[in-house]
Amino acid sequence: ERRFIKSAHACSVAYAKDNPACNFSADTQVLIMGNSHEPDGYNFINAGYGDNESLNLIMFGNINPCTDLRREGGRYLSSNEDCQNRLDSLFDTQLLASIDIIIYAANKPFAANKSQIFQIFESLKSINTDIKIITLGGYINTKRDCAFYINESNLTTSCKQPKNVAYFESDPKQEPLYKSFYSIQSVYIDRVELLCKNRELKNCTTQTEQGVPMFYDAHHQSLEFSE
Repeated sequence: ERRFIKSAHACSVAYAKDNPACNFSADTQVLIMGNSHEPDGYNFINAGYGDNESLNLIMFGNINPCTDLRREGGRYLSSNEDCQNRLDSLFDTQLLASIDIIIYAANKPFAANKSQIFQIFESLKSINTDIKIITLGGYINTKRDCAFYINESNLTTSCKQPKNVAYFESDPKQEPLYKSFYSIQSVYIDRVELLCKNRELKNCTTQTEQGVPMFYDAHHQSLEFSE
C-alpha cells in the first residue's frame, strides 16, 4: 500500500480541472501513463522532480481496468465508465495540447499485450506532435511474491535466483513491440542497464541501500526502490 502514498494525491486526468494538486500554469506538463506500474513511474520521477514547481505531474490512472478498449469514430471507448471519463479527459483538446512529456511505466513495456497503449500514444502524438515519450524499461518478475522468498531465506537476493524468476528483461530488443515504441519514444530508461552489471540477472540490485526490497509482490516496485 505504501506504493500509493504519494501518487494517490497527485494531479489526476480524471479530475484535472478541479484538482488543487494540478498546476497547469507550470512550464512542463508531464503525464504518467501505463498499467498498474504507473505509481512506480510516478514515484521515480517525483523523487527527482517532485519539488520542482516548473513541472506538473499528472496521473492517467492505470489502463488495466479499461475493459473492452477500442477505437471507434476517432474516439477511444471502454465499457468501464471511470476509464471512459479518463480517456475523454485525456483527449480533451486543451489538456492534450498542454502535455509536453509522457512517462510510460508498465510491466513488460514492450510485450505484445501493450499494443493498445502504443496505439493511444500514436494517437496522442498525431494530435500533439511535440509530445516526448520517456519509456521506463522492464525489470524482474518472480514466480511467487518476492516477500515469500525473503521470508524463506531472509535475503532479497533470493528474488533474483533463476529458479524463482519468471521474467527478466535482459534483451529488450527481442520484445515484440520494442521497435514500435522505439519509433515514437524520445528517451528509453533501461533499468536493467542501470541496475544489473553486464545485464546479468545475478548482478541485479534487489534492495535499496537501506535494505528495502525492490518489491514485495511479483513485480510492482516498492516506493523506496522506485525513488
